[in-house]
Amino acid sequence: MQDAVSSVLYARQHIHDQRLHYLFLQIRDIICVEWSLVALDVLPESHLRDDLGFSFDGLVEVAMAMEEAFNIAISDERLQRVETVRDLVMLADRQA
Repeated sequence: MQDAVSSVLYARQHIHDQRLHYLFLQIRDIICVEWSLVALDVLPESHLRDDLGFSFDGLVEVAMAMEEAFNIAISDERLQRVETVRDLVMLADRQA
């Protein structure tokens, strides 16, 4: 019985990991289009301001594109806490 439970938990985690990767790819595409960046330069750990040169206004543009792409709403309060691409992925994951 425990093996069956372990298998189910593993499958759920695998599906969640795949979902996060898919969200990352979509958000990376949005960032590349909005900021004319090369996809290889945009990593999950990339810092939006320090590594990618985002201003807060640029982050707002990306958030608006994400809201449209994923049919979600991102509050300014949550957006102000975003520092990395991974933060954007996790934000989109929580909103979906």
